[in-house]
Amino acid sequence: WFALTGMLALLLIGVAGFGAAWAWNTHRAQQVNQLESRTVSVTVEENFPVKYVEAEATKDKAVTVQNTGNAAAFVRVSYAEYWTTDTEQLAGDTKVTKTWTSDWTSDFERHDDGWYYYKKVLPAGASVRVLESVTFPASVTAGASYHLDFQVETVQVSDEAEVNTDATGKLFGRTAEVTDMTTSYGAVTWTN
Repeated sequence: WFALTGMLALLLIGVAGFGAAWAWNTHRAQQVNQLESRTVSVTVEENFPVKYVEAEATKDKAVTVQNTGNAAAFVRVSYAEYWTTDTEQLAGDTKVTKTWTSDWTSDFERHDDGWYYYKKVLPAGASVRVLESVTFPASVTAGASYHLDFQVETVQVSDEAEVNTDATGKLFGRTAEVTDMTTSYGAVTWTN
């Protein structure tokens, strides 16, 4: 009887030990860190509803720079305008008058590299309108097409001033410094 009880006790201790070891090995806590890197994505959106050229006519041509990323950005813009026919690109002054927005005339500064640098930080999801319309000259070459192409380049804004100056210096050849974050979108100073 004692031997049977001892064996039964040993068997129960073995089963309990096995169960505890199995529970210890199968119990796992899982922690998932969902980290997402910030991205900068800026597009040029254009609304040019009436696309035909007419001498001395003013046509709506709304051009907006939109930050579609999830991080704030330093922005610079350049543009090229020209006329083409079926056979050639016409050189010289296009004689097209552009109606720039007040944001363009007050918040962008032209540098000697041909780029216009935005004097503010462009937050994620924000946009800035740069052009409202174009007015064609009195004399337009028959069959010619007018082109006004914009190019935008960006650098992600960092919380660290040194990173901002290093990144804009390397990518733009100019340094940017956020000088006043209390101003709408943050004031930016551009230097050579």
